[in-house]
Amino acid sequence: MMVCLLLYAYCVGCFPAARLRWPANATGFHGHCGQDRPDFRTISDFRKLHLEAFIDVFVAAVRLAGEAGW
Repeated sequence: MMVCLLLYAYCVGCFPAARLRWPANATGFHGHCGQDRPDFRTISDFRKLHLEAFIDVFVAAVRLAGEAGW
């Protein structure tokens, strides 16, 4: 869930964890998390703890999107 949430946030231009506090137009965020709403500190801690692995996943996702013509 956290990886999907961060990938979605980056794709829509929402970078700082504090801005992931469920904005009014949070439909996409709710779609990835449902009723589970992680605290912004939890999101930030997850990102810091798994930064190297997340960078690899993000680069792979961007490459895949590019190959798909997005």
